Amino acid sequence: MIEATALGDPNGIRSLHKATAVRINMHLYRQLHYANFNPAPDTDDEYPE
Repeated sequence: MIEATALGDPNGIRSLHKATAVRINMHLYRQLHYANFNPAPDTDDEYPE
């Protein structure tokens, strides 16, 4: 979904609702598969100023 948005796909993230859903799904995926990451992924996102 994030890649589609970056490429300008009209089906990408176009609302706050969808952006929130994507972030929640990313979090749940990382929690579910945490043991499989070696090394653990960097989860610090840059915050635009």
